[in-house]
Amino acid sequence: MERANGPEGSSPARPHCREKGGFLAGKKKKKGVLERFWDTMESMRFAVVLLVVLAVVSLVGVLLPQFPPDGFEGPLETLFLQKYGPFFGGLFVFLGLDHLFTAWWYYLLLALLCLNVTVCSLNRLKRITALVRREHYLETEQDYRDQANNRSLRLDIAAEGAAGGVGSLLEQQGYRVFKRPHPSGEALLLYARKGALSHFGPFLSHISMVIIILGAAVSYLLSFQHFQWMGADEQIVVPDLGYMSSPGYQLELVAGRIREAFGSPGRPSGLMLADSVVRNSDWRRLPADLDLRRSFRVRLDRFEAQFTPQGKPKAYLSTVTVLGPGPEDGPLFSQLIKVNDPLIYQGMYFYQSSYAPSGRAAKWVELTVADKDSTHPERYELKLGIGRPAVPLGSSGDSIRLVRFTGNFRRNPQGEVLDLPGEDRNPAVQSVITRGGEVIMQGWSFKNFPDFSHRRDDPYAVVMGDYEKGYLSGLTIRTHHSQGVIWAGFALLVLGVMLSFYVNHRQLWAMVVPEGGARSRVHLAGLSYKWKQPFLAEFKSYLEKIRALSAGPPEAGGRPSEQTKTSEV
Repeated sequence: MERANGPEGSSPARPHCREKGGFLAGKKKKKGVLERFWDTMESMRFAVVLLVVLAVVSLVGVLLPQFPPDGFEGPLETLFLQKYGPFFGGLFVFLGLDHLFTAWWYYLLLALLCLNVTVCSLNRLKRITALVRREHYLETEQDYRDQANNRSLRLDIAAEGAAGGVGSLLEQQGYRVFKRPHPSGEALLLYARKGALSHFGPFLSHISMVIIILGAAVSYLLSFQHFQWMGADEQIVVPDLGYMSSPGYQLELVAGRIREAFGSPGRPSGLMLADSVVRNSDWRRLPADLDLRRSFRVRLDRFEAQFTPQGKPKAYLSTVTVLGPGPEDGPLFSQLIKVNDPLIYQGMYFYQSSYAPSGRAAKWVELTVADKDSTHPERYELKLGIGRPAVPLGSSGDSIRLVRFTGNFRRNPQGEVLDLPGEDRNPAVQSVITRGGEVIMQGWSFKNFPDFSHRRDDPYAVVMGDYEKGYLSGLTIRTHHSQGVIWAGFALLVLGVMLSFYVNHRQLWAMVVPEGGARSRVHLAGLSYKWKQPFLAEFKSYLEKIRALSAGPPEAGGRPSEQTKTSEV
């Protein structure tokens, strides 16, 4: 154990990174490139510079577009040239600001920050460990008087009994107590500490940041993500992604990402070509010659999109069934997927992330078709799907089919029918009635205006009723190879914050000096690194308990002898 004699100040010598010089400081020999680089990595100033640069660069990445906006045709480089001009646009593209968060130099900044924080933290760790483990005794009365809180009491107990009583009292209060004789052999020394682990708080907080960044990097490089549209009653075949855990694939993937960051993609292997097919194909129609085993199937039984009265999406709900891998395999279980409540099976996460109107736009529409023939009037109640085969109208020989549905009917100046997005404000359906293969009537029927589309020469009156819209469910399928690493980083971060802000390092010292017979004098001192005022009350309570061990006889003046100094740092 390390032992330091003499007075200790009101605050500890805090560990810190060497700012300049490193191990070769003071030597006149010219440093090499590696030595200067290592000195830079040991500098906290360099860490601050990196954090500022990363903050500014990340802000630029948020302000500049990183993906082509909806409706823009062409690559993002073209958008930069059009928006910022040939000089600044070309400069932005050259610097990689159109894909900033995947640029090689952005990775380099993150790597330097992780290395810098790790080196500085490890440099601190040795000093912190020594500080936490050391037994530091105060050996002179002046040492005690120099502390922020100190008392000197005379007890009517022998020195051994007084030292034992003080040690037991502090142990009951949660202190770890150390005891040894004074070097002169004329007194007993006690040192007690509590909450020393608080010094590890900043170290854990800094290392947790490195772990989180590394976990996110591993997740980006090695984790899998695929977006999939699904309609009602449709199935997807989930391929076996076990090949992604092989070292050969991971090394090839990392090498490919690095080459891609530097703009020099190489020729992919057969495994990487299969991986590209898995990532980019529609899993409803995976190629039959794909050389990968099938893990299981997922069927969408029902999708429901809920909206607020203002027409804004409120909730997306997908009811899915997991089936075995083969066509003949039955269902295993069903589950409702909601936002932030994914389906998790065999290490794969199925997130509800989007929705869109299906190609048919409506699953079914109710129609009332009335024959205008006054001689033999007929009325038909039908429930038809969009784009489905024609349905006969009784025995008349006529048939009807629906060709189009829109929730917000609107015509542009050219007469074209538009389907505006948002809440269904003017739903309409287009129907066609044929007789013997010849179209005898076609037009639009409006749910809100049942008589609007009826013309006098039409043989039928078509009235639109209720309908159910059809949607596609958008599922994001992911794996999380580094999820445990990221959670461990956040756990260390929480632990570091708790140690830093909610644990207080306190130290107490006692020197018990025999005064002949069954009498002794106790010099007591204390130091708190945080929360000075509460510790002062705590220190006074210990003083009263020590005095209660045995009150000494009153001195001249009629009360126990005390030398006091209570001041705050």
